[in-house]
Amino acid sequence: MDQAWQITWGRFFQNDVHTFMDYLSSYEPGKELAHLPTAEEVKRQYPNPCGYSTGMEDGMILGGAMLSLLSDRYAVTKEKDLRERAAEVFSGMRLSVTVHGVRGFVARNVCPEDQKSTYINSSRDQYTHFVHGLWKYYHSPLASNSAKAEIRTILSAVADRMIEFVIPENDYDFCRADGKRCPLGICRMWNVQAHEAARLPMIYAAAWDVTRDERYRKQWR
Repeated sequence: MDQAWQITWGRFFQNDVHTFMDYLSSYEPGKELAHLPTAEEVKRQYPNPCGYSTGMEDGMILGGAMLSLLSDRYAVTKEKDLRERAAEVFSGMRLSVTVHGVRGFVARNVCPEDQKSTYINSSRDQYTHFVHGLWKYYHSPLASNSAKAEIRTILSAVADRMIEFVIPENDYDFCRADGKRCPLGICRMWNVQAHEAARLPMIYAAAWDVTRDERYRKQWR
């Protein structure tokens, strides 16, 4: 476990944007993530709007899972350095939901080259782990009061996007960053498979839990 921990942080974590990338293309130190797309490629949405096969496609799944893991690990070990680790992961997740200026849109990852370019298509998997990770962090002693305030703002924005976009007229799709429906079906939040059925209520419940805004409780119920 310790070896896996060191490899995860040493090879997959990108310090420029504080997010985790998906896979390695080299074991040579400093070149593990040399395959990542350039900012120009991301702006062209090359090779596809999801960033599939780039190494940037699952940053919020990985970030949310790690933030949850950090919260659980601290509950068991009380290691002091986990506070800084969690703050780093949170900063990368915050960047992914704010850097593009589209309120409530959770980008999969952020291009390390310019620290701002993102792919325009996300997925319900990205949102699921993003929200769960933030919610776990919010209830952990690792989160500062300022981080908690930011999480309240972020989860409110995500829930508001769901209220606006996840409607019958959009086939319950939260849509891409450009406002267009996802052609792949991976952004639909309702009328989904059984193992995905609780995800939309979960988002509303998490937003209500941290804000106590009755609008989100109503949507959750």
